[in-house]
Amino acid sequence: MRCDIIIPVWNLKHYTEQAVESIIKNTDYPYRLIIIDNGSEKETKEYLESLKNDKRLPGYILIRNEENQGYTIATNQGMEISDAPYVCLHNNDTIVCKGWLNEMVAVAESSKEIGIVNPNSNNLGSRKSWHMSLDKYAEKLMKEHKGQYIEMATAIGFSYLIKREVINKIGILKVGYGLGNFEDTEYCIRAFNNGYKSVFARGAYVWHAENASFDLVEEYEEMFKKNQEMFYQMFGKPGRLLYVLTKRNEAYFDKLKKETYYLSQKLNWVWIISAMRTGKIPANVHTNIIRFRYLAPFFRIRCICRILIKKKKFSKIITDDAILYNILNRLKRFHKAELVKV
Repeated sequence: MRCDIIIPVWNLKHYTEQAVESIIKNTDYPYRLIIIDNGSEKETKEYLESLKNDKRLPGYILIRNEENQGYTIATNQGMEISDAPYVCLHNNDTIVCKGWLNEMVAVAESSKEIGIVNPNSNNLGSRKSWHMSLDKYAEKLMKEHKGQYIEMATAIGFSYLIKREVINKIGILKVGYGLGNFEDTEYCIRAFNNGYKSVFARGAYVWHAENASFDLVEEYEEMFKKNQEMFYQMFGKPGRLLYVLTKRNEAYFDKLKKETYYLSQKLNWVWIISAMRTGKIPANVHTNIIRFRYLAPFFRIRCICRILIKKKKFSKIITDDAILYNILNRLKRFHKAELVKV
């Protein structure tokens, strides 16, 4: 068994060298490194060429594009020559930690339904304390969460492990997203529609600088909006739904568990705010399902504040509290959400 690690590179020599060295140091699972040089300037180009002589990288493959072809085309060049049982699409502004790839592969192999695996990351909200080293933090996560995973609506393309059977069934990335953004999401949707889930491995850790390459692109905001519009035209705009529940209702809770899981699988984001007296409301563990529990004092005020100050507004609010429903109805011009009373 082997994994081909495919890394598109456009300049950022310091980040790239850091990423490659961390892979060499912290990867025990058999791998081959495939780098696509996307028109990098002299310093980065020469560094990538020098890796051909690095005995620590047997089988290293370098593909050179004289101009930046964008993330999707470059990544597809690597995917088209890969023949390994696993492929990891990986960014060059990352640092991998010990055991990262072994753990991702182990999680992938734990279920036939799993097709795509992310590692845990600062990208996913797991940030180390200031006093702890990255290695120590990763070691702690591995010890506490080895073998565990959380289902996602779609994985994030910074480090993206794919089973060969998924590639054989749905092919490579969709071309048309320019330099990048949303092609990773679209791929996960295709995989899901063919019976494969996306998850992240809680015990594997990869630090990501986040958008380091895109910081070099002057038209980034314009490009992002264009890709977003294209994505929404294909799949619709994800909803942002809030459930505010104050009464214990086991029959409704059973329905809620199925309903929120279905909504999250369809790319929607779901928040559940419940009063402490209702007890713990059952819900599937999913990255798109976020839960809060508030004490009775100032419960309604806290809910209203969260609704009004939220930057990305809720599209729909469902509540079993008649007083809160009436207040929100009066404030509708501020939050603009559809209101539903259970």
